[in-house]
Amino acid sequence: MVNPYPFKGGNISNYETFIGQAGTYNTRHIPTGESIPCVQPPHQAIDTVVQPSGLDMLPIANLALGVLNLGVGVYNASKLRKIGKKLDRNHEQIQSYFGSIQKALNGQQRTLEVLACNQYNLSQKMDILRQEMHSEFEHVVREIRDTEANRRRREYYANTHELLEVYERFVDHLPDLVEADRLIDRAERLESLVQAELNQITLGEPCRLPLVTALSFSVRAKVDAFEAKGGKYLDSADKAMQKLKAQICREAYALCHGHSLYFVGVQMPEIIYQYALLHRGVNKGLHLRCEPELDFAFYQDEIKWDDGLDEFRNLFDKAVINAVQDSERIIEKTKINLKTLADYDWYIRFANEDRLNFDIHSRQTIQLSEILKKIGHPTPVEGAIRKCDLNALMLFALPEAAQKFEDYVGSVLDMWIYGRMKTMC
Repeated sequence: MVNPYPFKGGNISNYETFIGQAGTYNTRHIPTGESIPCVQPPHQAIDTVVQPSGLDMLPIANLALGVLNLGVGVYNASKLRKIGKKLDRNHEQIQSYFGSIQKALNGQQRTLEVLACNQYNLSQKMDILRQEMHSEFEHVVREIRDTEANRRRREYYANTHELLEVYERFVDHLPDLVEADRLIDRAERLESLVQAELNQITLGEPCRLPLVTALSFSVRAKVDAFEAKGGKYLDSADKAMQKLKAQICREAYALCHGHSLYFVGVQMPEIIYQYALLHRGVNKGLHLRCEPELDFAFYQDEIKWDDGLDEFRNLFDKAVINAVQDSERIIEKTKINLKTLADYDWYIRFANEDRLNFDIHSRQTIQLSEILKKIGHPTPVEGAIRKCDLNALMLFALPEAAQKFEDYVGSVLDMWIYGRMKTMC
C-alpha cells in the first residue's frame, strides 16, 4: 500500500493514489483533479504537510518533480513498464510527465532572466525567485527591464519548447521510430547551443543552473531516442548520461567551493538543491534501465536536500529579527567585548592570529560587522541579529565551520560520482 503525496498542501484525505497508463503510481488532488507522478512510501504517511528538510521547498514540489523528470525521460520511464501498445501522450501518465517537465522549463527560463539581469543585486534576485517559486512562477513579482536578460529568456523558451514539441511527437509515434532521428538531431542542436553559452559564463556562477537544466533535458531526450533505437545506440546512451552526471557534479562543486557560508547557506540553497535534484533524476533513469523492477515513483526522501545549514540560515531570518525589540538584538556597530580566555581563544581562531605571540591587550572588542563580513554577509554594515544568536554566529564565523561544509559537499560529490556514501543525498 502506498500513500498519496500532498503536493498542494492541506489534509491527506484530499488526495488519492492511482496507477497510470504507464503502470506507475500517481497522486491525484481530488478537489482539483490535478495529478503528479509521485507518492509517499508506506512508512511516511502524514496527516499534514511536512517541509522537506529545512529549505521551504514543499510549496514548489511540482517544480522539483519536473526537474527530477528531466533526468528520467518519458520513454525510459514508460517503456520500462513493458507496455507493448502504442504510447499516447494523451494518457494521463504521459501528460503528467510532459506537464511537469514543461513547468520545470518555464521556471528555469524565468530563473535565467532574473539571474542574468543587471537590475538587482544577488540577494534581491534570489528574493524575487523565492517568491515566484512559491507560486510555481505563475505570478511575476518584479518586472525585469533588462534587454539582454529578456532576450536570453525568450531564446531559452524558444529552444527548449521546440525540443519539447519534437519530444512529444516522438512519443506519439512510438513504437514506430520515425521521429527518433529528428529528436536526436534537435536535441544535439540544443545541446550545442547551451554548451556554447556555458562556455561564456564562469564555472560556479548561479545563472548557469537554467542552462545546465536545458542541457540535461537535451541529453535526456537524445538518450530516450538512443534507447528506443537500441543496439549500438545503447553505448552512446550510457556515455551521454555519464558525461552529464559528471558535468552536474562539477557545476555543484564549483558553486560551493571557495564561497562563504552566507553565499551557500543563505543566498544559494535553492540553486544547490536543484543541482541535487538533477543528479537524482539522472541516477533514477539509469537505475530504472538496469533494474526495471524498481518503482518509478519519486518518494518524499528523494525530494529532500539537507545541506546541514538550517541553524545558520535561521540566524538571518528577517521576520524574526525585525519582530524582536531593539533591546533584544544587536546591530552592525555594536561592540562585542572580549573578556575571558574563551573569548580570546575564539578571536585567535577567528582572526588566524599566532597563538604564542598574540597580545590579549591589543584587542578588547570586535564589532558585529567584522563577524558578518567574515561569514560573507553582502552588507555587513547594515546587518543585525538577535542577542541570543550571537554565540552561534561566532562559532559559524570560525574557519573550521566553512571547512566542515566544504568537506560535507566534497563527501556528497564523492557519493554522487563514486557511490562511496550511502546515507546522504
